[in-house]
Amino acid sequence: MSSRNFWIRSVLLAERYAARPGAPVYMYSLDWQSPAHGGRLKAHHAMDLPFVFDNTEVADTTAGKFDPVDYERNLRKNQKPKG
Repeated sequence: MSSRNFWIRSVLLAERYAARPGAPVYMYSLDWQSPAHGGRLKAHHAMDLPFVFDNTEVADTTAGKFDPVDYERNLRKNQKPKG
């Protein structure tokens, strides 16, 4: 199933919810593409989460210097991912 199929189904579902009385329905599409791995990831699933939670300043995972153990340790100790 392609992303196009998911988008169409999401729009149909949103339209059905919007036709019902009650809370409004909102949708968005993230077209920003990650530069990681030479741009091959494009705008993949869950790419929007750092933007939703205003957490876009994280360690560079593409430079080969990213250590998940240090990342987790700093996160627990300092409530932030960097030292």
